[in-house]
Amino acid sequence: MPIITSGKYYYARLNDKQKNAYMALLSGIEAHSDEVKIPSMSTDEASTMFNCLLNDNPLIFHVSSYSHFSYAMKSGIRPNYKYTKQVVKDYTDKILHYMKVFDSVKAKSDAEKELYVHDFCVKNFSYDSAFGEHAHSVLGPILHGTAVCEGISRETTLS
Repeated sequence: MPIITSGKYYYARLNDKQKNAYMALLSGIEAHSDEVKIPSMSTDEASTMFNCLLNDNPLIFHVSSYSHFSYAMKSGIRPNYKYTKQVVKDYTDKILHYMKVFDSVKAKSDAEKELYVHDFCVKNFSYDSAFGEHAHSVLGPILHGTAVCEGISRETTLS
């Protein structure tokens, strides 16, 4: 099941080397790999690429951080996963099932979609002023009905 669901807005802003790394890391994260080889790049380039990957892909809720290594013209990323592969699959299945609520407006105008999503969020989600564990993640609104703006926006980019 592909992680990319919201388009590649940030991907389009990367250079070719970063785009190759982005796609390699995306594949590695989908496979829950411990280490992903990427084209040789600086830590700053890797950081930019990693942040673009997370911003384009709200279903990458299970990578908390990463370490970048570079030696002898080789680079790689070691993702730090919050959950096991099975837990990620279970949460992803819940998220994708939940998102079916938006199927009814897919053929409608942009304005109608926007109003539907707005009304749905107001009715079903509350602001997480306690900044709970999933407040910044797509998991916050879907599992708990609460998140900060970032978590709610990640949920709505899936629709």
